[in-house]
Amino acid sequence: MSEGESWSLFESVAFPYGSEGASPTLKEIGRRIVDKCKGLPLAIKMIGGLLFSYGNDEMKWKNVLESTVWSSTSEIRPSLWLSYYHLPQPVQQCFAYFSLFPKDYEFQMDEMVMLWVAEGFIEKTTQDFEQLEDIARGYFNHLLLNFFIQESSSGTSQFVLHDLVHDLAEYVSMGLCLDWKDINLQSRRLCYKKGEDEMLLYKSKVQKLSLLRTFLPIMRFPHRQFYLDNKIFRDMLSNFKFLRVLSLEGYAISVLPDSVGDMKLLRYMNISGSNIECVPLRICRLYNLQFLILRDCRRLKRLPANIIDLVNLRYLKVFGTPLEEMPDGFGALKNLQVLSNFVVGKDKSEQMKELKDITNLHKKLQISGLNNITDPEHVVAAQFGKKEYLEELVLEWGWIENRETTTLDERVLDAIQAHENLKKVTVSGYGGKRLSTWIVGMSPSSNIKLRSLCISNCFNLETLPLLGNLPALKKLTITNSHCIQSLGEEFYGGSSRPFPALETFEIHYMFALKAWSHPGCNRRGFPSLQRLKIQNCPELMTFPVCFPSLTDLRIDGCGKLFGPETRGGVSLGNLPALKDIFMRGAHCLESLNKGFCGDDSSNDSFFPALEKLTISEMSGLKTWCFPGGRGFASLKELQIEYCWELIKIPFCFPCLTKLKIWDCYNLIEIEMIGGPEEGSVSTTYGHSLLSISISNCPKLEEIPKSFVNLMDVYCGDGCNKLASVPRLQHVRELCLYVANESMSLEAALQDSTFLEELTIVSYCRNVAVELLSLDLNRLTSLKFLCLMFTEDDDCERICWENDDKVAKRAPPNLSHLQINGWSLQTSAKILTHFSHLSGALITKLEFLNCPALESFPPDVELPSTLQSLHISYCNALTTISDRFLNGCSNSLQELTIGSCWNLVCLPQSLSTFQSIHKLDLRYCDALESLPDGFHKATSLRTLSLDRCPKLVVLKECGFPTALTHLTFGNCLKMKAVSNLRLTKLTSLAHLELEGFPETFTLDGCLPESIEELKIKNFPHLESLSRLLPTLKNLRRLHVDDCPLVNQKPRSKMHKLIPQLCI
Repeated sequence: MSEGESWSLFESVAFPYGSEGASPTLKEIGRRIVDKCKGLPLAIKMIGGLLFSYGNDEMKWKNVLESTVWSSTSEIRPSLWLSYYHLPQPVQQCFAYFSLFPKDYEFQMDEMVMLWVAEGFIEKTTQDFEQLEDIARGYFNHLLLNFFIQESSSGTSQFVLHDLVHDLAEYVSMGLCLDWKDINLQSRRLCYKKGEDEMLLYKSKVQKLSLLRTFLPIMRFPHRQFYLDNKIFRDMLSNFKFLRVLSLEGYAISVLPDSVGDMKLLRYMNISGSNIECVPLRICRLYNLQFLILRDCRRLKRLPANIIDLVNLRYLKVFGTPLEEMPDGFGALKNLQVLSNFVVGKDKSEQMKELKDITNLHKKLQISGLNNITDPEHVVAAQFGKKEYLEELVLEWGWIENRETTTLDERVLDAIQAHENLKKVTVSGYGGKRLSTWIVGMSPSSNIKLRSLCISNCFNLETLPLLGNLPALKKLTITNSHCIQSLGEEFYGGSSRPFPALETFEIHYMFALKAWSHPGCNRRGFPSLQRLKIQNCPELMTFPVCFPSLTDLRIDGCGKLFGPETRGGVSLGNLPALKDIFMRGAHCLESLNKGFCGDDSSNDSFFPALEKLTISEMSGLKTWCFPGGRGFASLKELQIEYCWELIKIPFCFPCLTKLKIWDCYNLIEIEMIGGPEEGSVSTTYGHSLLSISISNCPKLEEIPKSFVNLMDVYCGDGCNKLASVPRLQHVRELCLYVANESMSLEAALQDSTFLEELTIVSYCRNVAVELLSLDLNRLTSLKFLCLMFTEDDDCERICWENDDKVAKRAPPNLSHLQINGWSLQTSAKILTHFSHLSGALITKLEFLNCPALESFPPDVELPSTLQSLHISYCNALTTISDRFLNGCSNSLQELTIGSCWNLVCLPQSLSTFQSIHKLDLRYCDALESLPDGFHKATSLRTLSLDRCPKLVVLKECGFPTALTHLTFGNCLKMKAVSNLRLTKLTSLAHLELEGFPETFTLDGCLPESIEELKIKNFPHLESLSRLLPTLKNLRRLHVDDCPLVNQKPRSKMHKLIPQLCI
């Protein structure tokens, strides 16, 4: 950064309220400190954050300036080191913990808070009411405010460390974290990448790390399972008796080793996403355990009865785990702060009383199985009104067909009577006809803090409470409430300004809803609403247009909306902030006229802020008429789809850049309307348009000539009358389906000097002749050319009548040629043509969908510049001649053949090619063998053979020994891996094997050079325990659909456990 930029950034951090009040001395010291940061933004922000914490104390600022750290020769930036040095000691310890994780690792605040507490980093303050987690969050925020932590750019409420800050964390962690390159038996903490570093566990001395405190593999691929060898797993954990943190999340383990029960110091255990069916009773003796995470354990149905002995447990997360009930005596866990789900089991209604003594619950609590409550007094006893730290409550009644408990459900919901500080409430599966008043309070002046309310699958609900009274409600979702017929005064409540804070309102599947009326008594509601979505409300005929802040509107599947009954009542164009409209299935809307757009003709008033408009499946839409005044001043993207009756589209969009019109069968014209001033050439509409896509508009004859700046043009199938396109002097990508005899390619391409990608689809005549007769050398930017022929092409007439008309020079930069749906005659002409063009530099060639092609022309050779050849879906192709490939024998690097079901053999000369390094064969059902001498293809590095059921790799042939990547799968005649003789492939690093039903063992079948191994669908493979130690370089292992691998039966009825790991 420049000197000025550096000082400006420093000022924004060190003087966030402006530097006017700062003394000249302070500013001078600040400038000298900024100079020492040498323009590094991170350093400036961190040192600025430190100085901000010192206020106007000139002595402290001067001490920073004169610190000897600035002259340090350490690799750590002095400004970073100074910022760390001035952190409080407990915060320093928490910061050093980040060295455990790899660079660029994204983490959440709650994740770090739990780990810091479990590690014992958080010291209790003198204020008894302050929880350890609150203190830890304070530490986290301190690091965030001082730029040690920064928010991730992924936008997922996650955080990350800058690389330089991570270097600092590693520097100050004093080697307590394990270094794979130099394992120190005194190391206390181990973190590795799950699915990538397991082999390091197998080969290193990890089992001997008896002083280990932290075992924390991290997951880069969520929602997947990983493989961990059972024996190594058990031996390793048996030595970790001093662990405080243990995570086995995502491992496909079905049983926890008994040794886990001996980890008396364990405070944090995460076995989420595993295959465990029961939690061992020994776990219930871990009296120091504070955090137990059992998320997404799909086979776990019950918690152990003795879990109530874990009296120090603070966090129990079972979200996504199908528990059927909670253990009796659950209320003994009085220290619980986070309980993700409390399940009321069948005939367990009284268990609700267990929640009475768990008064310190924080964040979110879901109560499932409320349909099992038989007495509302059991709910009253839980005393939800006293759980004042709860922020979110999810109330779930399980669906039971023909359940007649309307009154009981209402009494149960009334009995919950939660406190007023709740921020979010979800009611799901509720059978009552009304909601309880505690949700909204008794009057508009109620001190309800509710920000989000979701009402889901409440099929009997007939009325809504006074939701408009909620002063803080920001999001409201109502879905599958089939008995609500209207949203009227009972919905708005008595507030003079209903829904003052609501920002998002969604209505889904309200099949009985007919009317949504305006607030009465001239009240103005929804002043903050920004997003409105109305979906599948087929009877809805009216809704209010009173949303001054609305930016995003979605209307989908509301067939009666905008019908004759609503004329004069709905004018969306008057919404001043609306930016995005999506409308689909409003079949009653016949015209986009002033009733829709607004009737203010005095100025450019309607849709002033609209940027994107999508209209789809409007079967009744016939006309689009602009009111007297102009509108759509900000519209950039317009999409019109499946409006079968629409005849004309008036083009009056001064800023439109993207236009898509698909499946408008009666559209005859895009009518151009001039600028706002008559005769004003400079404001002619259409000049801003950069992209147009038109398909299945059979009556459209012309694209307006004023679209002169198009860069991306798609004129697709079904535009049979389209006879011309505008001058395409700026076009980069052009796809043209030629279905009209009057369409002139020469006229379309005459000015296209910037054209980079061209696709021509022939429907009516010899387009190939016309195209190649042009002076293609003028297309100096063309890189990709696709010629597509339809089944209706007459092969007899696809030829050159006058060879002297055919161009003799190729586009100078054309490198990629694709021919789709061709014939034998066409192939000979086109290939010969491009092979002999002067200046032809074709490096990639594709032949696709050539169903009648049995063999390539005998007198044609591929160009000598060709590097990549792709042949797919040529069903009749049986052979590929040696001569066909002869021309590119010294240049071809990649050959891909797919779905050529009748291909019997490959050219024998393929084995002699010196440049080919990749061969991919898939779905070649008739292919029986590889070329003779294939093992001598010394340049080949990557080979993929998949779903070639007749293929046999002969013993005398084998694979090239220089292969580094091999994929071999579902070639049914190769029944066992041992038949492949892979041990000779001493350079093989990546191996994928799939579909070997007769392979029982891989012992002695694989070379030790393998670094990544993926095996799938080995139904009889029994074990990998003896194989893995022989693969000395293996770093990554993936096992999928191998039911016997790592299986440990626990009973005669034990089911096969599929293993999936990455």
